[in-house]
Order: sequence, then C-alpha cells, then structure tokens
Amino acid sequence: MVATGNVVSGSWHHGFHFTPDRCDGSTSNKFENNVAHSVSGYGAIAKNVPNDCTEVKNFWSYKVTEAALMLGGPSLINRATNVHSIDTRYGIAVHTAADHESSLIEPRAELHNCKVYSELMDNMDCAPGQVCDHCIDRTGMVLNQATSQKHDDFQIKWPKLPLFKGSGNLSGAGYYYDMEFIGFTSKTTTCGSRQ
Repeated sequence: MVATGNVVSGSWHHGFHFTPDRCDGSTSNKFENNVAHSVSGYGAIAKNVPNDCTEVKNFWSYKVTEAALMLGGPSLINRATNVHSIDTRYGIAVHTAADHESSLIEPRAELHNCKVYSELMDNMDCAPGQVCDHCIDRTGMVLNQATSQKHDDFQIKWPKLPLFKGSGNLSGAGYYYDMEFIGFTSKTTTCGSRQ
C-alpha cells in the first residue's frame, strides 16, 4: 500500500487506517507526507504489524478529537519520526506492545524530531461570544503504555490485570528525542478546557 501526499478531513473515528512500513523501508508499504485535520477521532491509526521495527514518518494532524497518531502494534520497536500534532486531544500516542520474553531486545517506543502544538489561536474552537459545544482538553502526548500484547485503538486501561503469576506484564521503554512542545504557555484554552 502506498499513501503519500494525501489530505483527509471531516471524517468520523479516524482519518487514515494504514499498514505502516518497517524502519528499513523493506516492505512495499509507504505512508508519508499525509495530513489529517478536523477529524472526530484519530488522525491516523497504524495497523498492528509484528516487525522488528515499525515506523511512521512525516505525518501532520490537527484539530482531531483523539490522538494525532496511534501506533501500538506488536513490533519490538514502534517509532514515529517527524510527526506533528497540532491542537489535538491526546497528541502523539506511540506504545510498545511486544512480548519481551521472546526477544533479547526490550520493546521500545521511540519518537524522533516530533512537534506538538497547543491550541491554535488563529483557529480557535470557539470564537469569543460564540456558544461553544466542542471544547476539549488537550494533552501534548501520551507516554508509552507498555504492554505485552497489541493495543486496541483506544487503550482505556492495562489489558492484563492483575500483574502477577504470569498473567501479564508491562514490558518496554519509551525514548523521546528532539521533541518540541510549542505554545503551551497557558494551562487553559480560550474556551476554558485544560491543556
């Protein structure tokens, strides 16, 4: 599957649902330079694939009501490179989901050179004096929720509890390189939500 240079907007649940590429680009999948905006849900959801390393790169998402990007498949490394989250509810959500018992490598979630923006002042959800019916809290990013199995689209809680006697484990680490958070100067947005 090749999806490059596309823009999707106004959709429900997600803008893109795609098969991500291996980090070395050795598969025929290519998802780059795409934009999702004004989505009632996720900007993009990566299919759960079991690679040594899975990567999503060069993606922009703004004004979405869930995460800009959801990547949580059972690869040993799940990586986002040059992903931009602009005025979204949960920012960037990249998680580990591999069982470390079957590998010598500890599963890891990585973000490289990503940018996270707060509320866009020139594109506010609710203009002054307007009745506001869509004022959501914003989080810059969701730190790694390390589990031993793939993540669902929306991970409400740890999928395997209690955490003893082999019933499940929390395995993995999060690495965040050259992250930039822009515009988070106020704790609240113009409509009164938290950020």
